Amino acid sequence: MSSNGEFLEITADGSSYNKPRRGGIGLWFNFPEKCNEAPRRLSPFGYRGATNNQMELSACIFALKTARRLFKNNKCFKKIIIYTDSQYVSGNYKKAMFSWSQRKWVKGDGGPVANYNLWKELVSNIRNIRMFVEIKYVRGHSGNEGNEIADSLAKKSAKRAINNPIIPVILRRKSSPYSVDVGSVKMLGQEILIKIVTSLGRTSQKDYKYKYEVISKRSRFYQCVDIIFSSQVLRPAHKYLVRMNKNKNYPRIIKIIKEA
Repeated sequence: MSSNGEFLEITADGSSYNKPRRGGIGLWFNFPEKCNEAPRRLSPFGYRGATNNQMELSACIFALKTARRLFKNNKCFKKIIIYTDSQYVSGNYKKAMFSWSQRKWVKGDGGPVANYNLWKELVSNIRNIRMFVEIKYVRGHSGNEGNEIADSLAKKSAKRAINNPIIPVILRRKSSPYSVDVGSVKMLGQEILIKIVTSLGRTSQKDYKYKYEVISKRSRFYQCVDIIFSSQVLRPAHKYLVRMNKNKNYPRIIKIIKEA
């Protein structure tokens, strides 16, 4: 079924699986009648180590790149509407365009923008396509034809994950029985003994991002697993006595006292 308007409708979906973590994307293109094009389905190879939010962003990026390539010299539509069941993407893309990008990928509360490299790429593609682009939320698994198709394609993509991770990570097994709980360790300017579990790459502020667990048995945060930032390189599976800052919006190691 073709679109009756003057715009190209793209339904984009991202999917992610654990054990092992891998993600995929699915796209359904629905063209205006005057384009004389049948709907298209795309399910490229997925990515190892990717989260669901990274895949939702990547799906929108891939959608715009594909639209630009397909219709470089044949613009039979004046607008692109991308439908996504990700409130993370639909609710933040305007912030990324007009706020985060202007503040060099720092949020209003002073914290770093997660997945800033993908947000940056999305904004670049929206601006470079040179036509109006809107990203709209559609409720997932609610009988919407495009969403159901894109969801199925994304799951197939994830199961064929062969590409490199969206963000390089170095993983190590944690000893804590708990999963990561962002904000579980309060930033009190305290000295605390931690173990680095995962290196999650760098932020736009050039800090390194880590998942860590608290191993100080006397601490009330013992065995909590959280996220922390540091200007210094820390090695996964290594233990450090560190001093934290007092900013809950940007939890950060301000001093490495010693490696334990």
